[in-house]
Amino acid sequence: MAALWGSSVRDAKLALAEKVSTGRRAYAERLVAEASGRQRGDAEPSEDAAVDRYVESNYEYCDALMLGKLWQRSAYDAKVLIGRKLAANNRSGIEYALEQAREHEYFCSFADTGLNYGDAEMLARAWGMSINETKARLADKVSMGQRDMTMELIEWARNPRG
Repeated sequence: MAALWGSSVRDAKLALAEKVSTGRRAYAERLVAEASGRQRGDAEPSEDAAVDRYVESNYEYCDALMLGKLWQRSAYDAKVLIGRKLAANNRSGIEYALEQAREHEYFCSFADTGLNYGDAEMLARAWGMSINETKARLADKVSMGQRDMTMELIEWARNPRG
């Protein structure tokens, strides 16, 4: 854990103890299990390999933007870090960071979601809302990790069932 986190053994033990003592034992156990996927001496993936891993994942540009804001990095740097965390089998670390980004309200704009104006226009009509309100609502849903639900709403608006 310490090598993966870049900390001392003492600090890693303290961090894990803090998680266990605050009722997050399952999370601490998951961190330890995921850390066993990459041990000291394992090579960190190159920047290109890390970006490739990010691209092949379910994480999106909006996620990279939010994490970039949290980590005070560019979206590209966040993609590299996400890819490296995936290579280290540390998906829970990414999810935890996304939760933190959401708590800080580091949300994406509609333009960052990959959704299009036509979809927003269609939903605005279906919901009886303005385009701007609909775009804001869609951006919030994607930022909150609800892309699947958002895509279902768009599909519903395209093919309403009578």
